[in-house]
Amino acid sequence: MLNYNGGLVLGVTAVGDNFIEAKAKTYAAVNYIQFEGMYYRRDIGGRVLMNNG
Repeated sequence: MLNYNGGLVLGVTAVGDNFIEAKAKTYAAVNYIQFEGMYYRRDIGGRVLMNNG
């Protein structure tokens, strides 16, 4: 059971051969995590991709 009172609950990371692969693996891992009221940011790393193409 996961008990929390708001705020950051988990941090999920992954490793890849490049930034895009690592980001894709991270979001794939998030799909295995589920709990009531779950919310996660979908914009993480967006600036890196915009600035470095």
